[in-house]
Amino acid sequence: MEIWDKDSFINPDDFLGLTEIDLKPLLLAPNDFKINKNFKLLNSNPEFQLKYKSFGEIYVQARFVPLGKEPDTNYPQLTEKLEEVILASTYEGEIRIRIIHVDNVPITDSGVEGSSSDPYVVIQFPDKKEKQT
Repeated sequence: MEIWDKDSFINPDDFLGLTEIDLKPLLLAPNDFKINKNFKLLNSNPEFQLKYKSFGEIYVQARFVPLGKEPDTNYPQLTEKLEEVILASTYEGEIRIRIIHVDNVPITDSGVEGSSSDPYVVIQFPDKKEKQT
């Protein structure tokens, strides 16, 4: 999962950081939010590392909804305590990911409207498909 800062029409978007999230635990407990935590962002760019002390965090909730099942619309309390599981099977269905917030990311924009960051998320799946918020 990559986090980018949306820039103006002239400037390219800035890469803020990334995190990898193992989606396998979702498959062992369909409809349960097995991912419900804050992930620290990483950035390997040496210039970025010198300029910023922290790259921020992203809070994610995610669950697997089996094909043909209606998802529950109740969302869990935010927590950092999660079960660890291992999976070696294939399932048909969809994974629902809810981005709660991105916080403490570096401010990479400055200009007439002030200094800010307007982050967005790019999620890359193993089959190379991408989704963007």
